[in-house]
Parts: sequence; structure tokens; C-alpha cells
Amino acid sequence: MDPNQFRVIQWRGGGLAVWLTLLLVLLFLSSVSPEWLINAILLLIGVSILLPVVGFFGLRWWLQRSLVQGNCPVCDYPLNSIKQLQVRCPNCGEILQVQEGRYVRPVPPGTVDVQVIDAIDVTVEQLSEDDF
Repeated sequence: MDPNQFRVIQWRGGGLAVWLTLLLVLLFLSSVSPEWLINAILLLIGVSILLPVVGFFGLRWWLQRSLVQGNCPVCDYPLNSIKQLQVRCPNCGEILQVQEGRYVRPVPPGTVDVQVIDAIDVTVEQLSEDDF
């Protein structure tokens, strides 16, 4: 550090100036009408208590209506997501969307989606003569 350089002392209140200004305004208004100050403080205390409670129950209500739980149709991995959103399965990477409360693979119109079965799991008794 250069000793010949002019030093500027800066004080950073970190938002303290806003609170000091608010306090000065409240003190000014209390000199005009002290009942208003008491009512404002009680209102702020009431709002600061009720707002988180109402927000918590409102968020729970919204989640119960919007959250969809199900399994991936490709790999049967359990998934949770919000309605109207596309989600990627973290297990197989398939892009899925919610339709009628179930996860489905979005396919372009005209695409035929088939379900594959393992030939190892199928025995002769399970095959009927209609399959040949």
C-alpha cells in the first residue's frame, strides 16, 4: 500500500441505512400521532406471524393438487413431478410427461409405440395358436 495515497474511509452498513430511514420516518409519524405507530407495529407483528402460516398451508394445498407420483413406464423407477411439466427419468434418461395422472412417453403423432416382451420369459403354454 502506498503511504502517500489518500485514504478514504468508507462505511458499508449492509442495508442498515434502510432500517435507519424507516426508524426515522416512524419516529416522525409517532410525534404526529402515537396511536398510529402502535397500530402499525401491531399490524407488522400480526402479518409477520400469519403470513408464514398461511403460506405453509397454501403451499401444501397447491402441492397436493399439482404433485404427481408414479413410476417410469420404461424402467419402472419411482418419480415425483408437477403436472404440466416434462420430466427426465433420472434412471433411464427417458423424457416423460404427465397425462391423466400417469407418466407417458411423449411421441409425435402417427408414431406407433409398442411394448416389447422378453422372449426368454415366454413359454410355449403362454403362446396361443393366434400368435402364429
